[in-house]
Amino acid sequence: MSLRSRLDRALGGAAKDHPAQDRPGELRERLERIAGRAVEASRKTGPSHDPGEEALGGEIFAGGQGSFVLVRNTFPESYFHGTLPLGAIRAISPRIVSMLTKESFPCAPGECIFIDTETTGLAGGAGTVAFLVGVGFFSEGAFHLHQYFMRDYHEEKAMLSHLREVLASARGFVSFNGKAYDVPLIEERYVLNRTRTNLRGLPHLDLLYPSRRLFKGLFDDCRLKTLEVKVLGMAPREDDIESFLIPQCYFDFVRSGRTAMMKKILSHNRLDIITLVALTAHIGRLLSDPLASPDAHLAKVGRFHRESGDRCMGTACLEEAVKRGREGESFEAALHLSLHYRREGRLDEAASLWHAMIEEHRSQDPFPFIELAKYYEHRLKDPGRALEVLARLKYQASAHSPRFLKELARRESRLEQKAAAGKSRLNDHF
Repeated sequence: MSLRSRLDRALGGAAKDHPAQDRPGELRERLERIAGRAVEASRKTGPSHDPGEEALGGEIFAGGQGSFVLVRNTFPESYFHGTLPLGAIRAISPRIVSMLTKESFPCAPGECIFIDTETTGLAGGAGTVAFLVGVGFFSEGAFHLHQYFMRDYHEEKAMLSHLREVLASARGFVSFNGKAYDVPLIEERYVLNRTRTNLRGLPHLDLLYPSRRLFKGLFDDCRLKTLEVKVLGMAPREDDIESFLIPQCYFDFVRSGRTAMMKKILSHNRLDIITLVALTAHIGRLLSDPLASPDAHLAKVGRFHRESGDRCMGTACLEEAVKRGREGESFEAALHLSLHYRREGRLDEAASLWHAMIEEHRSQDPFPFIELAKYYEHRLKDPGRALEVLARLKYQASAHSPRFLKELARRESRLEQKAAAGKSRLNDHF
């Protein structure tokens, strides 16, 4: 029965019970205006637009604390996202995961929950709400992806309550910038809803940081969508939504109930989580068999192994990158390999690399010139040859800062004094 019908019955009943009042017209008009505004408001906002199974491909979960929408998808482990199946993640050893996290990791990535959120703001803070939380996990030979979506702010408590059951089973998390953003935000929302959690206390593999170590400088940026194309070999996403637009799209949805942009946001979130799995598997394979890495990645992989404590493998990767001779990567590999040689006292081998960086790469970087000059000055006690190297650097040094030029002149002056003193001793000897 509509609100207007109920008003008619109520007013009619009042007239029968109190015939002297005879259904006062002024009161009726006021109530009808209020009813009209309520009906109009219900068309514009609130959960009455009820996007569930039909609109978003999900189902509406209702309980004592309210309702929300849950969208579920399942992918077999044989499902390819890029060049590897999702199940390839199971081949990653605990040692590799510990390298990625820089700490002991008590479980395999395939035993973790993959998590990503879409929020009402990108800066975080108490006023920021995660209106969509996507979680993925492996179970019974498949990857299950659940997306928890609140259609309005009052559905947050119900959504978080149901999500808590899934998060309670987590042995660890895998995310992309989730350690600093997604997980603290979710935990904060639980606190504001008077619920205790310990999400930040769980092991967390945040792929943002190892991705930067491995790929920074190779591409324009290290965003997940960029790595999806450049590392996983995927085609660029079609009709995807940019992250900075997502908060405003949600605000518009809450006001209007239109679901078109919400479908895009759900798809965006779903692709991000599947890419997380594929990227984890790819990085794991890259580090497990580093000498099989593409030329462009070999120097970065070598540095990663060296910095993670595997000096032998790191050195082997850098030496292989130098041997392959790909221009940019070979120079970077030679630079870092020479530093490792220098630390280990292998100065003759380091000098050979510095010489190659100058001659073969026609380097404009002052590093190999300075290091080779220091090698001739201190190791070979030959200030004359050191001066020759600095003369070549000085010829191209106009692009460098005044401070660097001043230091170069001071170094050159000291070498000239040493060279003159050496000639003087030689003359005295004869």
